[in-house]
Amino acid sequence: MNISIENLNKTYLRRGKNFNAFQTIDLKINAGEFIAIVGPSGSGKTTFLHLLAGLLTQSSGAIKYDGLDFANIPKAEKAAFINDNIGFISQGMSLIPSLCVVDNLRLPLYLSKREHQAGVEINQALALLAQLGIEDLADEYPINLSGGEQRRVAIARAVMNHPKIIIADEPTNDLDDVSKAKVLELFKQKNQAGATVIMVTHHQENLAYVNQVYTMN
Repeated sequence: MNISIENLNKTYLRRGKNFNAFQTIDLKINAGEFIAIVGPSGSGKTTFLHLLAGLLTQSSGAIKYDGLDFANIPKAEKAAFINDNIGFISQGMSLIPSLCVVDNLRLPLYLSKREHQAGVEINQALALLAQLGIEDLADEYPINLSGGEQRRVAIARAVMNHPKIIIADEPTNDLDDVSKAKVLELFKQKNQAGATVIMVTHHQENLAYVNQVYTMN
């Protein structure tokens, strides 16, 4: 799925005055790319990812997925498109506290009405957890997990639906080196299978996995 970003701007009202999160991004991301976005804190990287994921609305400009303009589709259709096509990993913890780990992973399949037989769903979830080294946490609830464990569960959930686009905001920020490598290998595997990966990172070593780096100043 190709992404076209045209003259994109985002402005907030801060202390009664307009504040530009960023100005005039023009970018084309081809299907199957693995890109990194780098730059100092406060340069607008997280805001940009939230716009790409459909969680914020731009002030002007357009974001188009294979020509489909996010700004011109009904809210319910937009939500369905996001769930079916985009796996988003935020900086904050986003797990559902009332669901155990394996049910957090199964949630995207349920929302897309593409759930399989229970055994197939669970096996898929367990395989992802094993790949990230946390299969023993399948029946735990988020409150019992460390920050790094929650991060890896959120990453597994984001790829559970086999999204065409993975958007990750500093996904390895609170992980040890072994866990970080497992996450990046998972992204590499998904990318080689055809998914587009867009990752914000401050870790120079993560750039070895990508094929294009963009800087926001």
